[in-house]
Amino acid sequence: MNVSARIKRKASVDVSPMIDVIFQLVLFFLVSVSFSAVSKISVNLPQSTSSAAAQPSAVEIVSRKDGTMMLNGADIPIEELPAALSKLDTGGLQKREVPVVLCADRDVTAGRIAEIFDAVREGGFASVQLRTEQK
Repeated sequence: MNVSARIKRKASVDVSPMIDVIFQLVLFFLVSVSFSAVSKISVNLPQSTSSAAAQPSAVEIVSRKDGTMMLNGADIPIEELPAALSKLDTGGLQKREVPVVLCADRDVTAGRIAEIFDAVREGGFASVQLRTEQK
């Protein structure tokens, strides 16, 4: 009598379809997330009925009511602002073509805003946009 041995097959799970699905979900969430250029610094912006969306800019200055300032997210005193602006890389564009976005708290004085405008001009930039909230 000829008895053949049974070959036992081990059960296995093919994980490649699961990896494909997870990869597709990750790509979907990466593409569907909207990235916002709004500053994460708490500033009480003034309101305006004629405000328009600001163009994206590589230069953002934030002036808080307590007198502190930030240039592109880094704290900076007003005295160092012109030198820091003159050293900024504008990505091959001339500084006169790049708008500077100023986010000034509504309680910042007009004198402080004038100082910032002077510092921007000394840094080589020509255009300043004031960020406001829509009424």
